[in-house]
Amino acid sequence: MAYSTIMGVLFITCAGISFALGLYATNVVFKTPINRLLMIICIALMIWSLGLAITVAAENANISMSGHLLALIGWGIMYSLLLHFTLLLTGKEKLLQKWWIYPLLYLPGLAMIYAFTILPAIGQNVDELIHTIYGWVPVRKHDIWDYVYYAYFIGFTVTNVIVLLAARITSPSKKQSNKITLLAICYIIAFSLGTLSHLLTELWDILIIPRYSSVFSLIPLIAFAYVVKKDEIVSTDNV
Repeated sequence: MAYSTIMGVLFITCAGISFALGLYATNVVFKTPINRLLMIICIALMIWSLGLAITVAAENANISMSGHLLALIGWGIMYSLLLHFTLLLTGKEKLLQKWWIYPLLYLPGLAMIYAFTILPAIGQNVDELIHTIYGWVPVRKHDIWDYVYYAYFIGFTVTNVIVLLAARITSPSKKQSNKITLLAICYIIAFSLGTLSHLLTELWDILIIPRYSSVFSLIPLIAFAYVVKKDEIVSTDNV
């Protein structure tokens, strides 16, 4: 079996697991904001993973580019969704009632979709794809939009962890504190694996390996699904 086919199967499996996690955790009941948002996150990860599957296993560059742009829709908004979910999960209802929080949460993610999906669709900021033994992979350009993405990815992930650790301090019980610790550890592991894999390929100038961040994103998603399935908000502070 070709490496590109194996990679495609891996990403399709990731897509299936993410969608199944959403259905399992919510029991297909979307009456609450947290259930709806979790399902949206699962669908975004599914789109991201399916896009990567198409990208690596495509027969030609045009099909690969279509998958590449599809994946960007999923990951472009992902970190905004995850931070929103953490705020919901930690009981920040008063903060989420303020109108200005939503532009802060979602404008960076929408900017990523604009830069990496809409602009390439009209012939601007187009990524180059090369074919390797592992399938089609994008060539990094290191332009201004790449650095904006790094700031978005790192900033939102660090904020996520800070919100969780702050909630841990005010947690009313050891049981809830343990759940918050689990979520924070899962975030840190996923962030570390994604960043490490990216830095190593940059350091060694390796372009042939597809990006696995969508697979690593399953780690915090599984923890989120577990907490939602237990039907528990991990903190009730009034920030």
